[in-house]
Amino acid sequence: MRARKSPFTLLELMVCLVILAGIGCAVGFQIQGSLSHARFEASVKKVKHELEKLQILSLTYGSDMHVRLIDKQGKVALISRTDEAALSHLNNMHIPLDGVLAFDWEGKQKDSNVKQLDFDILSNGSTHPPFLLELKGKTRKLYIDMRSPLLITLSPTKTPKKEYSIPVKPNLHSTRGAS
Repeated sequence: MRARKSPFTLLELMVCLVILAGIGCAVGFQIQGSLSHARFEASVKKVKHELEKLQILSLTYGSDMHVRLIDKQGKVALISRTDEAALSHLNNMHIPLDGVLAFDWEGKQKDSNVKQLDFDILSNGSTHPPFLLELKGKTRKLYIDMRSPLLITLSPTKTPKKEYSIPVKPNLHSTRGAS
């Protein structure tokens, strides 16, 4: 009679387990990177949305809004404040920005270690001072342009300032062809 041979040796099973573990690690790191990237993009969109909301409220109530972007021990947050009584719920509104590791802006002193940006959204919709905000994630940067009044744009690259104007309504009651 022949000796019965096992289907797989212990060494073959261990090699298969090592290969599967390596594939699992590679996929895990890829998923972690994708989640980090998605968290960063969601936070940047949240900043843009909150700034637009504050701008609309500022225009609606004719009141200035004070905004602070702060980096406290690697945690970035957006904080707002206003003197308008109807908007008191916005005072010290603290919005954490998960995925945003740091920020920078045009006009900051190059040797400055300041970890906060203070600015105002004025009652006419403009930002004082106007600036280009750079938000930094793990592997990517995104820019929020606050340099033009009534327009907050999001861009993956640093863009030069564009001049925008509100179109003038044409005069429909002109005397065309009247003789």
